[in-house]
Amino acid sequence: MLTASSCATPRATHDARRRAASRARVYAAVARAASTPSSSSTPSSSTPKPLCFVFGLGYVGTALAATLTREGAYEVCGTVRDGDKARRLRAHGIRALVWDPFRGEEDESGPPSPGAEDDKARIEDDADVRRMIANELARASVVISTVPPNGDLDRDPVLEVFGDVLRDASGTPSGGRFTGYCSSTSVYGDRGGDWVNENTPCAPNTPKSRARYDAERAWHALAGDGVTTVSYRLGGIYGPGRSAIETAKKRRSAAAANGGEESASQRARERRSFTSRVHVGDIVRVIMASMKLGEKASEVYNVVDDEPAPRRDAVRYAENILGLLTDDSTTTTTTTTTTTMTNKTVRGQQARDSVNVEGNRGEKRVENTRIKTELGVELQFPTYREGLDALARGDQYPFETSSS
Repeated sequence: MLTASSCATPRATHDARRRAASRARVYAAVARAASTPSSSSTPSSSTPKPLCFVFGLGYVGTALAATLTREGAYEVCGTVRDGDKARRLRAHGIRALVWDPFRGEEDESGPPSPGAEDDKARIEDDADVRRMIANELARASVVISTVPPNGDLDRDPVLEVFGDVLRDASGTPSGGRFTGYCSSTSVYGDRGGDWVNENTPCAPNTPKSRARYDAERAWHALAGDGVTTVSYRLGGIYGPGRSAIETAKKRRSAAAANGGEESASQRARERRSFTSRVHVGDIVRVIMASMKLGEKASEVYNVVDDEPAPRRDAVRYAENILGLLTDDSTTTTTTTTTTTMTNKTVRGQQARDSVNVEGNRGEKRVENTRIKTELGVELQFPTYREGLDALARGDQYPFETSSS
């Protein structure tokens, strides 16, 4: 039978294998983390642990689940779209349920397919999984969603199916529930390079950012009657297997293969003056700190590091620590980084001048003061430099720690 892999070019096959190897390393790290006893005290076996339910055990969701499992204070359950990944996570203490939030109701009401009996079985399986999820949610003290709006950009798929269950916190051990929604700094729109904070009015200017903002408001509509809701506006996410380290290596391979030609979208990203980014480990730290604060937490937290910086600076820094830079590139990196750090007025004007450049998704610099003052979070990776240095050493935090 013809499969995607059998049709792949050698280059595509190589990339697929590289991505699979990266995922395997993350899964292995999760396995080691989940099987390592926590040094902190854990509840006695006679005291049931509170349940944290994570919609979307993807990159951020798996990092959070691995950390909570390692620390041992919560029972963790969540959803994945892939059965193989679910089995791997279950084997290491994370109860993963297979549910695809992007397979809409139209699949169930559409015309019969040639495999109608298989479709019927699938629909019945979906209904069973939804019932299982609803039962878990009814007793969950914490619910975190990393699931984005669906492809049609008109709804939040989690709230569409489970909104009523999430509004009722009466079945939780404490009679209250903490809910967190992972959003994006894109909801602020284009600010011409100016600084924004959590009090800045949102002005989403693309279909995706408007959908994010609508989803935020829908999640906050759950608040009340024992339900606390927090939105995490995440910057560009990087971490093990997903960073400028991989970009630098890929760029080197591409240069050897075709002279280094980049796509139009890559060139557009290179022109951006600012990217507010955050290491996945610091995302986990913020979410867990807000969980501890509970009903006293603010409605919104910007989750970014201390230095909005151009993507090209991060990539060149990665090339430098990997030993892939030429002397000319090193000089350019030093000059660009100095400009970013010491001449923000000039950089801000550059951002304003580039607002209309094709491919520009909105220039802004995002403040992170609130996570420090309210949550007491001290970023482990305050800039991309600390993060990339750690990744170059093979650091797998938060999927595993150095003490694991």
